[in-house]
Amino acid sequence: MPNTTQFLITFAVKPDRIPDFAAMLATVKTDLPNVDGCQSVRIFQHDTDAQDCFTLLETWDDKSLHQAHVARLQESGDWDTIEAMLATPPNGHYMQAF
Repeated sequence: MPNTTQFLITFAVKPDRIPDFAAMLATVKTDLPNVDGCQSVRIFQHDTDAQDCFTLLETWDDKSLHQAHVARLQESGDWDTIEAMLATPPNGHYMQAF
């Protein structure tokens, strides 16, 4: 995948908010690939003892398009809604395939 950016982010969700977070992710799964520059998103729920953790692997045309998407989430207040469901801040990283 030349010239693409991978973004890997893990969310630790408050136990009582897992159903809400999972429902929100169902929407992300269908809507995010329609955002300009997003090629795909894969969503994983950790198994065994970490079922409150979810990891997304997003593929973007480039890093700036992902950052613009995050800025829109912050400006709209949608990011605040996501953060309210989290036990800890999310852990995200940009990665390049090689």
